[in-house]
Amino acid sequence: MSHADGFAGGGRTAAVTPAENSRAARRLYARTSAVQRGMMTLRPHLAPFDELLAVVPKGARVLDVGCGSGLFLALLAWHGRIGRSVGFDASEQAIGVAREMCARLPEDRQLEFLVRDAGEAWPEGDFDVISVIDLVHHLPYELHRPVLQQAARRVRPGGMLLYKDIGARPRWKALANRVQDLIVARQWSRYANLDQVISWVREEGLQPLDCRPVHRVCFPHELGAFIRPRG
Repeated sequence: MSHADGFAGGGRTAAVTPAENSRAARRLYARTSAVQRGMMTLRPHLAPFDELLAVVPKGARVLDVGCGSGLFLALLAWHGRIGRSVGFDASEQAIGVAREMCARLPEDRQLEFLVRDAGEAWPEGDFDVISVIDLVHHLPYELHRPVLQQAARRVRPGGMLLYKDIGARPRWKALANRVQDLIVARQWSRYANLDQVISWVREEGLQPLDCRPVHRVCFPHELGAFIRPRG
């Protein structure tokens, strides 16, 4: 399912290349460990951050659910794409890295990172975009639907839900995802089906703009941009 004003169409801002995002990540995470810095530098080449960044409206306030070490918000802020935004994650270590990274941003790029589980109360505020990026495959299957639907309920009229997760097809590429997760996160990936994700989000009144698979190197991903109609 693809629509012209989603990832592929006129709703995009100017594209930033994977190489530009990689260089930005290297600078933003310069004071982290060599392993962490290497992971952040490599990730824009392995995942479609360029497409995710391009679909976020200029000046948007973003709530990033399960933000990890903050790379998505970091790149948006580095390129001057967003206003004051918030990310939260259950990992104290990851949030510590994200907070340290903020010192490398220009002073007017205000990001807040909180230690909070997705099952706890989410940060309050009026956000233009709710993003759920590479979180769902870390959750038990029974939490996929409630977390995504809670994210969908937070989308205000005219606002956007932005979803990205690793894909299960083709199987040989999905194996690459699972091997990476076993090495990096020491977890077995629990894939969500994109058609099911679309169905769950629709139940909360959101309309899909662009939902499709995308591949980078040997890694499959699934993207979804959804909007809540005004009125």
